Amino acid sequence: MELLTEVRWTPYAVGIGIGILSWFSFLISKEPIACSTSFARTSGGMERLFRGKKVELKPYYQEIKLVVGWQGMLVWEL
Repeated sequence: MELLTEVRWTPYAVGIGIGILSWFSFLISKEPIACSTSFARTSGGMERLFRGKKVELKPYYQEIKLVVGWQGMLVWEL
């Protein structure tokens, strides 16, 4: 249990942990751990405040829906 309380972790252990976490992410939600889509959805949501439903007619937002998902919640935590 000392490993969890260390001030600085080895990059190898962190890399392995993130890799395993990404496997579970794909298995459970079929989506990667990422934040770029969340930033695009947030900007689309802000644009929707000013332009209304016209934003949803853009090809990008027809493919990537303007919803708040679990990835967006990760971005809020950062």
